[in-house]
Amino acid sequence: MMPFSPLTASAAIRHIIVKHAKVAGLTAPYLGSHVLRHSHAARRVDLGVRPQVLSDLLGHRDPEAISAYVRIATETLRDVSLPVPT
Repeated sequence: MMPFSPLTASAAIRHIIVKHAKVAGLTAPYLGSHVLRHSHAARRVDLGVRPQVLSDLLGHRDPEAISAYVRIATETLRDVSLPVPT
């Protein structure tokens, strides 16, 4: 359901996320707008979105700022990881 007025604080977004996470049976130490932002950015990295495009989408002034999302982009990290010696 869409809000009737703009959300003015991140607490409102967090409340909505927590409510839906509970219904879905999800638990996490942190739930909120930043988790959604980081998850979305990491997924874009996994899908191969160019760094400049992602930086523009997220409104970063510094294109290097997306490095924080690369460390949680698990699919991309799997591609560049070294095999574990046996």
